[in-house]
Amino acid sequence: MKTVLPFKFISVESRKGGVGKTTAALNLAKIFKNSGYVVLLIDIDITGTNIIYDLRFSSFWKDETNSLELIEDDIILDKYLKEGESDKYKANLLDIYERFFMCGKALPDWKISDKVEKKTFSIKLNKINVIGSEIYNVNNSVNPNRLICNPSILFDELHSFWFVEFLKDICKSFINVTKGEKTVIIFDNSPGFVGVNPTIQEWLTDVGPEISKFLTVTSLDKQDLISCEKAIEELQFIYESKYNAAKEFRKAKLNKNQDIDIKKNEENFFIRIASDSLTDEMNYYEHDDNKKFINDLNKYQDFIINKVPKYWGNLINYDYDITKATLGNSKIINKILNNDFKKISKKYVYFDNYISNQFIESSLTKSTKRGDNSKRLSLAITKIENDIKRKTSIEEYNWEYIDKSKKYYLINNKINFLQVKLTEVIEKLNLYNYPEISGLIENDWYPKAPFETVKQYLSELSFDREYYYEDIELNEMDSERMYNQFINIENIINERISIKSRNIFLNNFEYLFSFKTLIFIFLAPIGRRYPIYEEFIELFTVLLSYQINKFIKLTESEKKIVSLQKFLANEIMKDDDIKNYELKFLFHGYRNYSGDKESFISEFYNAFCKAQSRLIDLDNDFGFLIYVIRKATFENKNEELKIFPYIRDILNAVIINKTVSRSEARKSVEKGFASAKYMANFEDVLKDILKRWEVKL
Repeated sequence: MKTVLPFKFISVESRKGGVGKTTAALNLAKIFKNSGYVVLLIDIDITGTNIIYDLRFSSFWKDETNSLELIEDDIILDKYLKEGESDKYKANLLDIYERFFMCGKALPDWKISDKVEKKTFSIKLNKINVIGSEIYNVNNSVNPNRLICNPSILFDELHSFWFVEFLKDICKSFINVTKGEKTVIIFDNSPGFVGVNPTIQEWLTDVGPEISKFLTVTSLDKQDLISCEKAIEELQFIYESKYNAAKEFRKAKLNKNQDIDIKKNEENFFIRIASDSLTDEMNYYEHDDNKKFINDLNKYQDFIINKVPKYWGNLINYDYDITKATLGNSKIINKILNNDFKKISKKYVYFDNYISNQFIESSLTKSTKRGDNSKRLSLAITKIENDIKRKTSIEEYNWEYIDKSKKYYLINNKINFLQVKLTEVIEKLNLYNYPEISGLIENDWYPKAPFETVKQYLSELSFDREYYYEDIELNEMDSERMYNQFINIENIINERISIKSRNIFLNNFEYLFSFKTLIFIFLAPIGRRYPIYEEFIELFTVLLSYQINKFIKLTESEKKIVSLQKFLANEIMKDDDIKNYELKFLFHGYRNYSGDKESFISEFYNAFCKAQSRLIDLDNDFGFLIYVIRKATFENKNEELKIFPYIRDILNAVIINKTVSRSEARKSVEKGFASAKYMANFEDVLKDILKRWEVKL
């Protein structure tokens, strides 16, 4: 009977460096640690920076990790107990390999303990246990460039084999000590496919896909994407070859006179099985019922794509099209995506090419000497802020004297004005050498973004009409005409909704303000010129009546914690409501829309609600965005620039989803600049992968 080993191996790989491999390994380790696993993270990126040196500076990761130490005699142990932690006591994988394994000495022991003991690695159950690697002896003050071990392990197959045998012993000892605990060993593997990497893959594929998982990290670079595809194909080929060799061996054992059909690439594994050189690794290949597992790549392989931007002059572009062009027809990639290439969007994580290891505080801190640029940028943004204040204050000061018919026109102008000012801010950031800050700013945060989305839906809805929806520049005459039409629109609304709903609409300033302004923005371009005008009014009225009836169903306790903005930002329309809530109105564009009608109405409703939410907080959202930009640039003293990708999550929570108040978000930003945080979407992507791998968390 087949047994399932109570541990997992995960190899995090990439074909080139600097794409976030270490980030993925650390965040995977954190997920497992928080799920009750005993975790060992082994840094095998031999030529890269020792992960231990980055962790030591991070107030965030320092609390999450246990950097393994090795003390070999009583005198040094006494010195350690007096002096405390030091880099010179940190274990180096290559040093242990060279001084212990290659010299025939017994490897250090493992022990679950909070104390440091002689010749023993102390495992902490509530930490990520990390062992680093560094090929240079950086602790040698006389000759820090002296190599710790023979560099042949990078190029020579025999030396790589010895190194992997050493790794096996390390891992087996760790697993033996943690028996009874859920255990995972994560390898931060070396980039490329030379030296030790293929040998590690050979070992892990011996163990089988139930135990060994592979995560490939790539960038949006075309060659990197192609290399990622080839790496996944190669692993699949290795697994299939080993399965076929094992299958032929089982047939030969049952009938020794039967011919054996072994391909060239299967011979090595067949011989190893026949010579009984595999031990517990044989567990997976002993059975004939695992072919389906090997064919289902989602059970043991996956990939993530770091969104590395390209710079075109002062513009920053995320070239998503290259992903589809490069991988869209890939059989192996589409197999992982279950033949739905749209799911590629779930593989993206953020990347900042000014950050070598995201979420590690030392790497998030980039010392810069920008000289007078910082002062120039400060003055430029201050000028932009003053322009905004003058624009706003003029409107507010004269508001009661302005003809009411013009106020919606002025609000629309204000949206356009803020759009221009944000564009100016980004131009200044790029001009004064802060492209990494402008790279943080998402298109969805622009003031006009939510309104443009709704207009796009309106265009799709009327594209087949003689009188199509056309976005035009609005003027004061449009404002006056629309103001007169609001009386008719309110009459239609009153007929549609209950007295209770009507009172909420008419007595809630934010509700009334946001809805009327959007009606002006979206319907003024049409006016009475097009026959579809009345139909669009009907459309908005139906959506509003549905929206208000949903809002009044909130309990009083819910209303205390759910603001109108948050309600609108996260509001969705259920499929049953589309069928039952009089949404099958006689709308020409809707009747002739060629797509999924119910899905379209739901998406349009959601976009309209988000636009309302953004409009209510227009000034405050823009002010918060400028505040974050300031914090991320010149307000940081000593010209130490800190970039935190998780800022995107805070800004999305404040501006888009309205799930965090601006005051709470400010506290989070302040806290974030004191201690690096990881980015939520990275963890979500990894959890989704672990779910498909059927790893229990």
